[in-house]
Amino acid sequence: MTQTQATPSISFVTRILLWLSKTDTDLYIKSPENVKFTRKSLGYLVLFTGVFASITASYFAMTLFYKHDLETNKFMISTINMIFAYCLGIFFATGIVYIDREVVSAGNRLSAVSRLILAGIIGLTISIPLKVMLFSERINKDLILSAQVENVEHLDRRNERIFNAESRINNLQDRIDEERSRMAHWGDIMEAEIAGRVREGRTGVAGEGPAYRNAKQNFKLHQKFEEQYVKELSLLREEYDQIVERAENELDRMRIEQSFDFVSQYLQLRKMTNENRDLKMLGYIIMALFILIECIPAILKIMKEPDEYDTMLQLRTRINRQLSIAAANHVMGKIDKNSHNLQQLTNGDYSSKTLIDDLSASMNGH
Repeated sequence: MTQTQATPSISFVTRILLWLSKTDTDLYIKSPENVKFTRKSLGYLVLFTGVFASITASYFAMTLFYKHDLETNKFMISTINMIFAYCLGIFFATGIVYIDREVVSAGNRLSAVSRLILAGIIGLTISIPLKVMLFSERINKDLILSAQVENVEHLDRRNERIFNAESRINNLQDRIDEERSRMAHWGDIMEAEIAGRVREGRTGVAGEGPAYRNAKQNFKLHQKFEEQYVKELSLLREEYDQIVERAENELDRMRIEQSFDFVSQYLQLRKMTNENRDLKMLGYIIMALFILIECIPAILKIMKEPDEYDTMLQLRTRINRQLSIAAANHVMGKIDKNSHNLQQLTNGDYSSKTLIDDLSASMNGH
């Protein structure tokens, strides 16, 4: 009595890695441990590339919707646009993953060489937005500084108008305070004359004499000035809000808006790297590293000899090809023997399933 050997189970994570490396699970189970490690490693490489593709594509999409506040130096993006950016990143990463699956599953070295070129193009494509993302803080800082330089004239004009209005308000307030101080001085003199207090420069005679009348005249004069300045200050404060609003509106019309989209950031990065050799070298290193990561699967395919998995896959492919040829020959033989089968083939009624079923029945019959 024979016992059937239980099929080894494959974890969910391993199945994902095998799908990413386009590995057949049946052949994977029959492969030795070192080959299994290689197939899973290829899956990790594809996953790594897909994750970075998603991040860079999402960042690229976000730069299309960035809004920058020149006053607060903050970047803003709506929730809907952010969701759209993430969806675009996932869509782009999915395409990259499917292409990478074909790269790592190259059937022979010649295919690997052709796919090595494709892998290099993918790595270059992803590395460019990746560099922009890594240097984004420095890039945006330079773009903000450039925007401030371009708008400094308009900002100065806005600030000057507001400053002039505030200066007029402060000057009027100082005049009011001065007039009230003089009113207090003459009021004190009037009170001293009425009471007949003996003080330096005073008559010491109680009553409303010439000194009192002179003090009262000066008091009313400064009171008149104070009332006039209070009215002017009230009108100016009402006008101040309008002055500020007009200055802000003019600034909005004249302001040169700085774009922070991907193209602007990339051009700024090019400018920065041209001015800084160390930064340029760092950019080349990042690009070369990511291209190398993308090309590793194809390079491994070119350098390494076919392992047990490759051999089993090629063998199964040949067997299936021979079975297909045998099935075709079998059907052609049936067509030659039976004109009804020829009529079925002409009408399109002789399906591939029927072909396989006929071949299986023929093989079992023999």
